[in-house]
Order: sequence, then structure tokens, then C-alpha cells
Amino acid sequence: MDTISARCLMCSKTYTVDESHKDYKKLVAQEKPVATFICDLCNYRVQHESEEKHKPKKPM
Repeated sequence: MDTISARCLMCSKTYTVDESHKDYKKLVAQEKPVATFICDLCNYRVQHESEEKHKPKKPM
């Protein structure tokens, strides 16, 4: 199974991404020594913060 080294744009962690990952084809097409993407943890974090911001404010 082929793998590629990729770095998250938000948290800067380096991951080894294999062929089964959803963004593998995009990462291979970047043709950089270390490809960049947004990891699942950061993706979920941004989604959660966005949902929390759009919730109505509770009255004091």
C-alpha cells in the first residue's frame, strides 16, 4: 500500500496518508516534498466552532 507524508495546515502535525484516505489523490497531485492538507481533527474543530457561533445566545 502506497503512503505519502503530508502536513496539516492548521496544527502542523505530519501524517502518513495511505491510499484509503479520502484526500490521497489530491495530495499526490500536489507534487511537493511534503504535501499539505487539513487533518480530520482540525476539520472537526472548525466545524464545531462554526456551529457554536451560529447558536442563539442564552439570556442572562
